[in-house]
Amino acid sequence: MKEIFGNSLRRTGEKETPKDRAAHDFQFFCEYYLADYFTSPWSEAFHKWLIHKYEDIIFNHKDEQNKVCVSSPRGHAKSTLSSFAFVLWCALYGYKKFIVIISATAIVAKQFILNIRDAIEFNPLIKRDFGSLKNDSLWNSQELLLRTGAYIICKGANAQLRGLQFGGTRPDLALLDDMESQEEVDSPTQVDSLEHWLTADVIPMLSVDGDAIFIGTVLSYNSVLWRLLTEARFASWERKRFQAVIEFSPSNLWAEWESIMTDLSRGDNAYREAKNFYNEHKEEMLDGAKVLWPDQRKDQYLYLMEKRLESEESFASEYQNDPMTENLRVFKTEWLENNYYEETPDIKEVNIALDPAVSTSRTADYSVILVLGRGTDNYFYVLECDAQKRSGDKLIDDAKKIIATYYRYRPKIICETNQFQAFFSTTLQKDLIDSGIYLEWIDVMHMGKDKKKTRIESLAPHIRQGHIKFKKDQSLLLYQLRMYPRTHDDCPDALHMAISPMLESSIAKFSFGSFGGNTTHNENGSRMTIRQLGEQLKKWGGETYE
Repeated sequence: MKEIFGNSLRRTGEKETPKDRAAHDFQFFCEYYLADYFTSPWSEAFHKWLIHKYEDIIFNHKDEQNKVCVSSPRGHAKSTLSSFAFVLWCALYGYKKFIVIISATAIVAKQFILNIRDAIEFNPLIKRDFGSLKNDSLWNSQELLLRTGAYIICKGANAQLRGLQFGGTRPDLALLDDMESQEEVDSPTQVDSLEHWLTADVIPMLSVDGDAIFIGTVLSYNSVLWRLLTEARFASWERKRFQAVIEFSPSNLWAEWESIMTDLSRGDNAYREAKNFYNEHKEEMLDGAKVLWPDQRKDQYLYLMEKRLESEESFASEYQNDPMTENLRVFKTEWLENNYYEETPDIKEVNIALDPAVSTSRTADYSVILVLGRGTDNYFYVLECDAQKRSGDKLIDDAKKIIATYYRYRPKIICETNQFQAFFSTTLQKDLIDSGIYLEWIDVMHMGKDKKKTRIESLAPHIRQGHIKFKKDQSLLLYQLRMYPRTHDDCPDALHMAISPMLESSIAKFSFGSFGGNTTHNENGSRMTIRQLGEQLKKWGGETYE
């Protein structure tokens, strides 16, 4: 019978007790014995995936070594489910004999031991069904020896683990929970040291069928967790990254909500008025949005948008597991914030860039209509950036409306025509001509050597030097610039499309006299040689070229 059913004989059918059922149903174990810890409905995408993964390890792969790496959003009960409930389940039923819980510090790891100890000693259902499991010889805040023979200890990161044994056996489960702190991931030396400790100490200490579970939140791209999740050399690990927001709402009403939330003139009423706005437009604002744990609280998506508004950088790291520290940014936050504008000077030239990624699927790129104006001060102003996931018909309708808005400037239209985008360009041109609208049209086809990365990053010096100005409410464009290249880059690419013809015309106008000549003029009208102009440019801090 033990060969068939394992160490825990269980009854099934009408006579199956809760203890019997929980032996092969980890979800039921949590819901029945630990109901006080799991009060919200499960996340189908996250919690149930984790539950099934743990059951699969115990029942289907118990004779082999399993290595699992999971990144989870903050506040999604990853530690409660893994370092508390899973460890307790394994210990009570004897699925694991020697368990090591490891966290960033020994103090944090001790808390898991204390929670497990309290559940064994004081949980009435566990005491009733499993009896007294306390072993007075080893029963403290750092180690527990159950009467089932299971031994649980806690350790801090970088602790001495070589040769770790108990009763002649090596650990058969290492649960590494929130191993890294912000201070550690900011130091490449400490990250390298922690990785070496993981590969040279933690994994080798395990028994031949011992399992390693590494779970946490990605604090930096320079972290051990990110390396485990992304680098090919860790392909032997089963890896999974979860994000609190699976799909952001495409509704433009969120920009209005944000404007209300951040309107200082509303005083203490701003939050209440923003909440009322949300409730009035809730259905439209939530259309297309998808979150990892929808039943964690009422209005979960709204809660997460409030978190993002508080700190977009913290939100990206702690909830989306996709951090971007300032020193890694191509487009620094300071550059962007220093170039916000409220009013423009008179606009003398307008380009409208169209990037027609025609699709409404979750993973699709955004279709972008970006309007860029050159002011009489010769700075560039992003007048509008309309980025949505939309159908081809809607894109054409939206493009017509925006072109009509800026038609008085006789704008140039710049449109990407790679592959199916050419059909969009042709259709829109025909519609405009049929309406009697004739504008200069520039089709852009990016060839194989024309790398998007190079195009977008060429914007950096212009943004750094303040040549390009933005509106503060152009949130998606600013977000994509800040998070580049770790998110969609359609808005920055459209910005490059819009500015390129203006820059080319500026270079052509910056001629030293007539072409072929070698003189220009001083401010007083006297003639100046190229050499004299070069000397003057050097005084101004510029560069000269032969």
